[in-house]
Amino acid sequence: MADSYRPVIVGAGVSGNALAYELTKLGEKPIVIEQKRDVLGKACAGIVSKRILKLVELPRSLVKNRVDRLVLHFPKGEVEVRGKAIVLDREGFSEFLYERAKKGGTDYLFNERLMRFVVADKVIGRTSKRSFKTDILIGADGVDSVVAKKYGLSYRVESVVQAFGEYESDAVHVFLGKEYGYPFGYVIPYEKDMSIVGMGGSRESLERFLDFLGVRHVRKWQAGRIPVTLPKYTAFERVLLIGDAAGMVKALTGGGIIMDLLVSKIAAKAIKEGYERNDFSTHFLKRHYEDVWKEKYFDELKLAYKLRMLYERMDEKDLNNLYDLFQKEEVLEIVEKRGDMDFYSGMTKRLMTNREVLKFALSFFARHLSAIFLALS
Repeated sequence: MADSYRPVIVGAGVSGNALAYELTKLGEKPIVIEQKRDVLGKACAGIVSKRILKLVELPRSLVKNRVDRLVLHFPKGEVEVRGKAIVLDREGFSEFLYERAKKGGTDYLFNERLMRFVVADKVIGRTSKRSFKTDILIGADGVDSVVAKKYGLSYRVESVVQAFGEYESDAVHVFLGKEYGYPFGYVIPYEKDMSIVGMGGSRESLERFLDFLGVRHVRKWQAGRIPVTLPKYTAFERVLLIGDAAGMVKALTGGGIIMDLLVSKIAAKAIKEGYERNDFSTHFLKRHYEDVWKEKYFDELKLAYKLRMLYERMDEKDLNNLYDLFQKEEVLEIVEKRGDMDFYSGMTKRLMTNREVLKFALSFFARHLSAIFLALS
């Protein structure tokens, strides 16, 4: 006999737990199915904008550091950019979201994997331990989402490795270029005498990067996978997708925490209205969920994706031209005043009115003609 739940969320990552909590605030009692034994999740640098303080009541203990400088390392030299960010205890943040949702009334089924489901007048599903039925199923199950694959969705996925090592820094550092076998590496000051050092690719590549930096003892290694894509469809008959399972990640940096927190509020409201109207049709969920979140945030995700694709076309000459561009005082001023870790459009639009930026863009597109179609798409 199938157990009956209202509603079911697959995946206990940031998006799943954030949504579960938002639903409990609206009086719902969701069930979260998680194939792992805990909620610690994937490797994540955990650096976020101050916007997070408006979205959650963040305990002070979860703030490991506050930074106000970004140093970009080009083949030709370094550029320092002023801007504020928060470095989270990422595993502690996951625990915080879980405890918050659980306290609100969410139930969890750990060590259970969603195997299959069908949609009729209800969603009928099977995990590795039980059968269940629900009015609506939410796929928050990451880049290998069983729910997304049901609808033929797949994304370009990138492996990320990082290490917590004994390395002192008072700024975020980003190393641009393919010298280490990957377009960029990063250093994030975590706490006194310890930094997070990471990059996409293999552990071997990261070990070479650590040697280059002179990182001493490594206390912890982490690995994960992120989607580098654009979201496609996120609403179906009695089914929603959210978070990495929906491709809701800034492709330029791989960040998704803020987007997860924002979209979870939209999803919770749509699900609540669905229960009130007894309507979980594709038309209803698309109108009240997908159309709403896309109107607010899709263009920002699309811009981040385009910037990532353009960046991947850059060679050493382009990067050095970009370094020269940052030497222009008016360009750096725009970046520092208009820069936003979460939403790039305000800064980008302002930059594209600058003569020096336009000269750089013309030079770049003259060298990479195929990139013109990407920029115009």
